[in-house]
Amino acid sequence: MYIFVIMAFILISPVIGIVISVLLFAQKHFSRLSAIIFGTSMALMMYCYIPDSGNDIFRHFISMNSYKNIPLWQCFGNSTFQSGVFTWDLWLWVMARFNNMQLLQASGAFVAYTMLTWMIFDFACLNCLKMKQWITTLLIGVTIVPILDIGIGIRYANAFIIAGYAFYRHYIKNIGIIQTICVLLAAVFLHHAIIPIIVAWVALPFFSKHKGICTLATVVLLSLFTGYVQTVRIGSTDTIVGMLCNSVIGTTQVYTSYAVTSFHSLFTRYLQMIFAGALLTRPYVASSKGDITQNSKLWNLSYIVFIVGASMSFNLGSNGNRFFVMSMLLSLISFAQSIEKRPFLDKRKCCCLDIAIVFCAAGSFALYLYNMNWGNGSLASFLLGGIAAPLMMIP
Repeated sequence: MYIFVIMAFILISPVIGIVISVLLFAQKHFSRLSAIIFGTSMALMMYCYIPDSGNDIFRHFISMNSYKNIPLWQCFGNSTFQSGVFTWDLWLWVMARFNNMQLLQASGAFVAYTMLTWMIFDFACLNCLKMKQWITTLLIGVTIVPILDIGIGIRYANAFIIAGYAFYRHYIKNIGIIQTICVLLAAVFLHHAIIPIIVAWVALPFFSKHKGICTLATVVLLSLFTGYVQTVRIGSTDTIVGMLCNSVIGTTQVYTSYAVTSFHSLFTRYLQMIFAGALLTRPYVASSKGDITQNSKLWNLSYIVFIVGASMSFNLGSNGNRFFVMSMLLSLISFAQSIEKRPFLDKRKCCCLDIAIVFCAAGSFALYLYNMNWGNGSLASFLLGGIAAPLMMIP
């Protein structure tokens, strides 16, 4: 019975739903249910959001129209904008049954925030974290990925969170390699930016033993690739591997040709770089003599992805910054464990790093809200939807 009462509160006011999600987990430790409530609340707020007419969601909606009148088995490879995004083909085919752009953007928010909060809640349960510890991790976690990228861009943000979910289950829940690869493939076929992360994961055993050499090699090779990608010739696309490789090369060529160097872009780059660096460094500083014994593989993977982001952001602009987001997602678990050893904002070893994390998290969240009001986008619609969603849904 209380489930129906909770859902009624969520439908009336998603902000109340978010509060209920947190309180429910604090009292009952229902990680799945709490995450679903959180994701549903954010989805309702995103449903009410009125985006700028130049945002990706309008391109997605146009693409979605081509999936309306075709059977499921014909939807794969149907995308008019990019090939080899089979997960996205399936996503659009399902959403095309409803023919609702608001529902499409809400679906991105539901998937992303449900997965993200479940990882945090589940880890808190497994490690018996105190409320202060998991609340801190939750607040930091929801400021990592831009809200617009989750609900309006949809593809890359959700692909990164799905990949983070796969790595979490593999390293924390000890889920087998086959299931992990299957989830990673779903992420790859949602957005091909996952490919460098999978390469980093495969190279992780070698990287862990030779950090210095591998770091230097990664910086040099990626800098050369992104710097000279325009000279790379695109070859055959007859196989899945060839199609993916050519997609990565073609997309990189496009990104390097219009990399933006505005103040907004540069500010975002360095804000995310500092944010990711601080989250990555805190577990190292908090551990004894920099010896990260717990979840060292996740931390090492986060470190590699950070190097990838630093190497690519200068040539790819804001599109290279995405890898800082992935690095931060992978750092969250190590960050949560470091709070156990050294309390957050404690006046000792990690105080300066914690202050930097707070400023970066607050700055990122403020920047994301500012971006939601860009052009003819309406931040007010998002905020009012959080207070009283039914009123915003009335035509």
